[in-house]
Amino acid sequence: MNSKPFLGLAPLEADAVSVQEYAVSAVPYLLQTRAYAEEQLRTARPHSIKQLSAQVAARLKRQDRLTGPNPVHYRALIDEAVLRRKARDPQTWTAQLEHLITTAQQPDVSLHVVPFGTGPHHIRSCLELIFFQDGHVVAYTQSSWSGHLVEEPEDVEPLRLAYDLLRDNALTPTQSVTFLRAALEEHTVMERLTAR
Repeated sequence: MNSKPFLGLAPLEADAVSVQEYAVSAVPYLLQTRAYAEEQLRTARPHSIKQLSAQVAARLKRQDRLTGPNPVHYRALIDEAVLRRKARDPQTWTAQLEHLITTAQQPDVSLHVVPFGTGPHHIRSCLELIFFQDGHVVAYTQSSWSGHLVEEPEDVEPLRLAYDLLRDNALTPTQSVTFLRAALEEHTVMERLTAR
C-alpha cells in the first residue's frame, strides 16, 4: 500500500465536505470533551501543563468543523470497545457519554456503534476517510505509534470498501443513540452502587 507518514489532519478536515471515521480504542477526536481529551493526552506520555493545554486546545479546535457556519458531514463508527473502556474519572465519562448522545443528534452527524456482536471485520486500526469537493478522497490510518496518509485512489478504494462493509453491519444512528443511553444509564447505576 502506498502511504506516507502524516503529522496533522486539521488542514485536510478544514477543506473537506465529508469525513468518515472508525474508532477502535478511544472516542474520536472530533467527538471528545475537554476533560476526556486531557485524560487521553495524559496517558500518552508526560506533558508540561503548557504543552497539555496547547494539545487539548488544538484537538478541540478541530471540532469547529462540526459546528461552524459550513459544517462538514461527519459519520463516525465507534467500536463497542471504546464505550466499554471508560474514562478513569466517572464524571468525565458521564459528560463524554452525554456529549456523544447530544452530538449524535446534530443534523450533519451520523454516529454508528459497532457492537461486539458484529463479529470479526477487516479494519484493525483507526481509519479516517476525508472527502473533498472535487471528488477525491484520502484516507488516514492510525495505530498507537504512527499514522499514515493514503492518497493513491487504488490504495484508498479498499479502505473505503472495508469501511462501507463495516457501516452496513453497525447499528443505525437511532439504535446507536439507544445504545449510548443504555451505556450512560448502566454507568450511572454502577456509580451509585459504588458510592454507597
